[in-house]
Amino acid sequence: MFRLYLDHNSMIPVITASPVCNSMAPQQAISPRHLQDPHSSRMSPPVDDLDAVALVPPTADGISSSDDLEQAGTTTDGAKKPPKPPITYRADIDGLRTVAIVPVLLFHAYPERFSSGFVGVDVFFVISGYLISSILFKEMANGKFTYANFYARRVRRIFPTMLVVLTTTLWLGCLYLLADKLKALAATMLAGTLFGANLQLVSLERGYWDADIKENPLLHLWSLGVEEQFYFVWPCVVAYVVKQPATRALGVQLFLLVLSFIVNVALVDVDGSNKYAFYVPVARFWQMGVGSFLAYLHHAKYSPLMSTPDGLKTRLFSASGVLLLVLAFVSLDESRAFPGFWAVLPTFAAALLIAAGPHTLLNAHVLSATPVVYVGKISYALYLWHWPLLVFAKARYPNEDFRPFYMTPAAMLVLAFVLSIATVTNVEIPLRHNKSKRVLPALVLGMVVLCVVSATVYGNPGSFSFTQQEIDALLAPSSTSGGSTIQVGGGLGDKDGVVLASTTAPLVAGASAGTTMSPYNVEQGTVTTGSPLLEGPPETNVGPSAAPVATAAPVVEQPNSSRGPRVQQPTYVKLAQAAGDWNPDVGFEWVPEGSPFGRDDHAKILNPDQFTLIVGLGDSHLDQVKPRFNKLFEDAKVEGKPFPTMVFKTHDGTPALSCASSWHPFNMNMIKAMMPKVVLHSMNWPQFLRPGGADSDPLHADALRCCIPGYVDSCDYQSPKDVVELLRIFQAQMTELTALGIKVFAATTNPEGPSFDPNHMKHGSGVGDVRPVIRSAFRQAHRDLLDKVEAAIVASGATLIDYSDNQCWHDVCEVVDQQGDPIMKDSNHFRPGFARNYLSVLDQVIAAAYAS
Repeated sequence: MFRLYLDHNSMIPVITASPVCNSMAPQQAISPRHLQDPHSSRMSPPVDDLDAVALVPPTADGISSSDDLEQAGTTTDGAKKPPKPPITYRADIDGLRTVAIVPVLLFHAYPERFSSGFVGVDVFFVISGYLISSILFKEMANGKFTYANFYARRVRRIFPTMLVVLTTTLWLGCLYLLADKLKALAATMLAGTLFGANLQLVSLERGYWDADIKENPLLHLWSLGVEEQFYFVWPCVVAYVVKQPATRALGVQLFLLVLSFIVNVALVDVDGSNKYAFYVPVARFWQMGVGSFLAYLHHAKYSPLMSTPDGLKTRLFSASGVLLLVLAFVSLDESRAFPGFWAVLPTFAAALLIAAGPHTLLNAHVLSATPVVYVGKISYALYLWHWPLLVFAKARYPNEDFRPFYMTPAAMLVLAFVLSIATVTNVEIPLRHNKSKRVLPALVLGMVVLCVVSATVYGNPGSFSFTQQEIDALLAPSSTSGGSTIQVGGGLGDKDGVVLASTTAPLVAGASAGTTMSPYNVEQGTVTTGSPLLEGPPETNVGPSAAPVATAAPVVEQPNSSRGPRVQQPTYVKLAQAAGDWNPDVGFEWVPEGSPFGRDDHAKILNPDQFTLIVGLGDSHLDQVKPRFNKLFEDAKVEGKPFPTMVFKTHDGTPALSCASSWHPFNMNMIKAMMPKVVLHSMNWPQFLRPGGADSDPLHADALRCCIPGYVDSCDYQSPKDVVELLRIFQAQMTELTALGIKVFAATTNPEGPSFDPNHMKHGSGVGDVRPVIRSAFRQAHRDLLDKVEAAIVASGATLIDYSDNQCWHDVCEVVDQQGDPIMKDSNHFRPGFARNYLSVLDQVIAAAYAS
């Protein structure tokens, strides 16, 4: 039976008397009670959910018998016990919040240096479950719980800061984000206003570690969604538990915890992603449930756990909690199957530190220190503010080498602290403690308005994106004439309508001149190398000591995008057109079904049915050069010259190496069976060979792995010895092909990175960060890998190809051509027009097919 009534304290309708909650007294309501802080002379804030104060029943101390657990909530004759003593403040739990929030801030600001900081969220979950369940157990035992008061307190606690942060974030998004990014922001904001951001994120085809998902300024709302979904159902569980004998109460809670934990483990690698275990609420409920379970033990005065606060047990709890927390910070990063079993470390660490009580050495003197407690009190505001600031700062200055100090991650964290203090002091506390009956409806109305606004922006993001509107206006035919440089006003970082300025200052990545690639010699058709490679094991031939490729003067006859003065400057229009410019398959067609070349969705063919065959192996870095071969094919038709059949076997995000066990062996066998004249190998070497393991890590000979594409993890499962072994196998395979009489060409890695990304130039340092990149500096930064790769290529008898022969002039690699057009569509893929018009270094591949 359900009843609807109007709660006179909150003035909102309440539904009561659910099947498991019918013993509560919804008509009764309690006012927030001001409690004395035992560690200071100030009065602590009122008791409310998710508050900055930390609560625990004081009766947890000095329990000598577990009999009280069986009788929790009733006397021996079945009557209700008198109300328990007030819940007192624990400063150490606010200090534990600091231990949770600081690693999260550092991880988001400097993920490479603080790779395990994300576990702070798990600590928050335990704290939240403990504090709120402590209130629930007490109020329900006293018969004073109502859903109206419960959710009214949560609205007063959560909504004020959240409304300020969401409004500010949407405003910044409209100012600085293009339509597609603004739409993604609005989608998460819409879900966040309904406390379902985690469910919205799980619907995306992205995992928690994926780089593009981290560009969402409201990504962090997922954890709030998980918490609120937990507290939609948990009060009913508590209502049932408090009426049961201890044995049954413990059994029910443990059953739910184990069930949720099993779901967490089962979902941790579904579809090769951890997003389900991260975002699905049931997979996270066990962490808040652990905190709630601890609150129940305190509530029921469970003697074996809570006795002798200064005794051996509490010191053991404290030490064990610290040990588990340190172990979590040391051992976890993005490469782990997290949450899964690994989440036990921070979860149990937090529970043990709470169970240790306020009197242990750590809790009393470190976690209860005034500065530590203060940070904990503003941790909720810090959590909400820091992530949007970091995301917008990175979008504004994506190249950290040219980021001004006031936009660095450290500066953003300082700003987050300032805004958090201001928000808590001037918005959150005044509204939370305002006794006016108008405050609660106003807060709810504000969230409804934001919900409607975000839905409107999501439906038509182009109408709200000021940057998109400017670019669309510039792209209109009336905006340009005669190829003149277009001026832009009001864009992200634009000053007074100026064009994107060029600068002659080169981009030096903190390195002096290093080894550089020798360009292809037109007359000899070879690459000049240093000393011949020694015969022997690949460990001696392939490594940092292998002979580097010698420096040579650039060949004037070859087209080069960095030679000559710049005729035009880059503009917003050119940058907008460059971003995403990707259609390299023009002129190619799918191989027919049942072709000996393998799966038709991984093979494209140019000029089929010729006697001469060239096969290409690689990933998208082979796809990017297709336009050059299509141009050569078109030229050959005009000139009446023969042109071979070309088959490109490519699979995005999959290396043409032995670690691709489901793909690469077939291709090698196919090549040996088809016996093409030429094989061309081109792939993104740094993406797959970036070992995160230590030099002392062993060779994983039976399970060689390439790194996950997209730079989404630290690749600590790959050791430096694994890289040497993968290149040894690659060298042996290429050697086998050359021994069969096949001419092999293999490409090294050319200069790439954020400086080449049109989006970086568009939203980057000073609008249009168009400084050139220094080739020797790039090679020095990647010397270890490039030396190994190039030594393996040359030692196999293959011809080494370097696209930077057409990209760089002497040691300078311009990021735009002479017309001011970006040469890449992102940070590492040439645009089709650039490949077609400039990559003449590939012409030798066609010539080799017809050489005797």
